[in-house]
Amino acid sequence: MYNCATAISYGVDKDKTNKIKRVLSKVRPYIRLHGGDVELVEVKDKTVIIEISGACAGCSLADLTYNKEVGDLIKEKVPEVEKIIFRQSATPIRE
Repeated sequence: MYNCATAISYGVDKDKTNKIKRVLSKVRPYIRLHGGDVELVEVKDKTVIIEISGACAGCSLADLTYNKEVGDLIKEKVPEVEKIIFRQSATPIRE
């Protein structure tokens, strides 16, 4: 889902992108246990856009899980990130 051409056009630091991907790869197994998934969509300056899908999209606890837990973890591991936008996908996960 993450487009390298987008990263290049915005001058994204590959190290920052890789750090974010590593954080997501660590939380993804737990999210998938609940029927959801998470993907990096875009990194632009100090803003990151992440898409949540599957059972997590529309879940009443998704806001807490993503904004508080995942968002805080990304900001801890990648301090140059100041804003994280979580967008929900209407597309269900395909196994």
